[in-house]
Amino acid sequence: MEKYRNEDYLKKEIMQQSRHLFVYGYNTDYRSQFLQSMEKDYPVQADSDRPVALYFDTFGMPKIDFNQGDKNQYLIEAMSREYLHFTIASKILERTMELDKTILDSRLSRLIYLTNISKNNGYPEIETIEDLLREVKTSRNYYYQSYIYYVKGLIENVSIDDISVPFMQLEMFVSQYKEAMNIDSYLGIILDKKRPLAISSVQAINNLIGGRINKDISIKVVTEPDDWETYRDVNGQFIEATHDYGNVELDDSYKAYMKILKR
Repeated sequence: MEKYRNEDYLKKEIMQQSRHLFVYGYNTDYRSQFLQSMEKDYPVQADSDRPVALYFDTFGMPKIDFNQGDKNQYLIEAMSREYLHFTIASKILERTMELDKTILDSRLSRLIYLTNISKNNGYPEIETIEDLLREVKTSRNYYYQSYIYYVKGLIENVSIDDISVPFMQLEMFVSQYKEAMNIDSYLGIILDKKRPLAISSVQAINNLIGGRINKDISIKVVTEPDDWETYRDVNGQFIEATHDYGNVELDDSYKAYMKILKR
């Protein structure tokens, strides 16, 4: 399998600019290995001014055919958004747990406090980072399973009362997390698109790309050039190259795609 010509240069292009990016490359095992290796190059570190790389090969709802006219589109969009946000938050906490655990509960005490005051009543208090990670994962899994059951017609509605933490305000979460960990840079969210996604998940990602959030959260979508289902966000607005995101080319896939379009 042919490697990229300049791996170090590509890693810097992807991770050392805070702007959102579409990174184009053929969908191969090597691409995934290359992207995942950036987690070691840009690790989670407290008291740091370097960007952090977080790699994801699963981050959206699966593509399932269903009659959209029979479904509540707002509910589908909400489940897709919350699943994405909880997925990112859970990975942040998982990677953080690899650090010295004796300092984490005190460092993240405000984040734990803010989660407690916004959680549903009747559930146990979140006291430690382990508790927080458990609840975030529970919410992530709940929205994923609920989406599948809902679009397949196995359930008619979804209740946010069934989970302790029903909403993830990702921008607030990351901002508070960075302050607690004293990270003076952004989190590079590397989304390696390996399989078809529900349009609602693609639009949720586009919403992040269209937001002015890259001081804290920098989205790096990695995909084949013709494999991103839509460049519209949830509101139907196009995200725009140059204005909202930049491009990085891992190989010749983008040039080959453009030649096909010109024909």
